Amino acid sequence: MQSDGSGRLIDSRSARQVHWKIFCDKSIETTHIRTVNDTLVVKHRKKAKYLTSLRTSAMQISAYTISYALIYLYDFMEKVEVEDIIYADTDSIVYSIPDGEEDPLENSIGDLKRMNPVIISVQLKLRGDEGGGVQVIVDPQTSLYQNFIYSARFRMVIRAQTEVEKLKRTLELRGKRMTAMQKRIEILENVQRELDRRIGNLQAEARVHQAVIEGLQEQTNRDADVIDFLHKEQLAYEGSRLCSVCQYRYDSAARTPHVLDCGHAVCGPCLDRLIIPPPPNQTVDLVLRCPVCRKIVYVYPARSRVVFSMIPGVLPVPPRDLDI
Repeated sequence: MQSDGSGRLIDSRSARQVHWKIFCDKSIETTHIRTVNDTLVVKHRKKAKYLTSLRTSAMQISAYTISYALIYLYDFMEKVEVEDIIYADTDSIVYSIPDGEEDPLENSIGDLKRMNPVIISVQLKLRGDEGGGVQVIVDPQTSLYQNFIYSARFRMVIRAQTEVEKLKRTLELRGKRMTAMQKRIEILENVQRELDRRIGNLQAEARVHQAVIEGLQEQTNRDADVIDFLHKEQLAYEGSRLCSVCQYRYDSAARTPHVLDCGHAVCGPCLDRLIIPPPPNQTVDLVLRCPVCRKIVYVYPARSRVVFSMIPGVLPVPPRDLDI
């Protein structure tokens, strides 16, 4: 069988061969005969005891097909599983249907867009009493032009129902998503409220700790002021017992304190060294410069040097826990 380019399949063999193979061959059993337009479709099969394996797996079909028709052919090939395709050409496809499975192109009748479109399905089944064989079943040609309008309307209804079902599923999924999002928002709000409560508690504790820290800092500052005061008092006490020049302690012997007019005190030996000697044969007041404040003070030679004893004030005993 081959296509004549107008959507029909014709037998490429002579009438005598067809007559001999179909009507005179005792191994062939005719099951159905049907006429479609000017074509005679004969459905036949071999008897079980005459079944043999095919000599080749290729079926040579030559035809001219426009590219628009190839699109539908490719669509048919996509519907059929790859392992079930036996042969595919420019205008035909031969495929097998495994036992227990439905025909994938059963609902594709009427999809062709040409006048008198015809689909021929070739089914191959392993069968045989001895050693097995292959049974080839050719479905009769079916004219689809009369049922084209009905099929188109039916497909439109099916397509609309499919779209409605898809829309229902989409709306159902969106409703579930919205419910899940609402629950998630409630959970997040509860978590946020709990976090705000914990943050408020932490802030209150932080304020209490800050107040405690400030109190401790004030106490530390007061203790530091007391320590500084006691340290200065100790330094003043020690300084009042030392000569401002030689830094030796005063005693009741030679190192007695002498108070100058500026108020600073030095020991006797240092006072003698600090006096500027007058010119010879002149009786003037002795002059010296205070080593502390650098003021010029006078020492009167007419009077004896008065020794002033310095009695420092009594300082309180610092606490034992303070490091002075």
